Amino acid sequence: MIFEFLKANNQSGYIALISIIIIAILLITIGVVISFGGFFTRFSILENEYKEISVDLAEACGEFVIAKLAENWFYMLPPGGETMTVGTNNCQIVSIQDSGLEKIIRTQAIYQKSYTNLEIKVSRDISNINIKSWKEVTNFN
Repeated sequence: MIFEFLKANNQSGYIALISIIIIAILLITIGVVISFGGFFTRFSILENEYKEISVDLAEACGEFVIAKLAENWFYMLPPGGETMTVGTNNCQIVSIQDSGLEKIIRTQAIYQKSYTNLEIKVSRDISNINIKSWKEVTNFN
């Protein structure tokens, strides 16, 4: 009887020890997964910031061209486009194409490997420049 009692206590201690080890491994695993999740979220947020800056640069080039077209509807780019400096960064005015009564402006900005290609369609009436569309495209056709 006494030996059976000692065997039961010995078994329950072993089960408790294994349970503690399993729970500790699970907690450590959950901690590591959560830690890496926060680590990778940081990079995702940083990439979003880079994309926003890239979009802002491309839009600055678009606004510049629209202002030039408001001054002179027949404004022409130099061959190969024009690079514009905005602060310490650059954007590229790729082309200005005539499409009937509209002009299609294409701008590109690259910031920290984040690319933005904008295609802006504008038209003009007697005294105004009208923006028909303003969209980001994957590449220019």
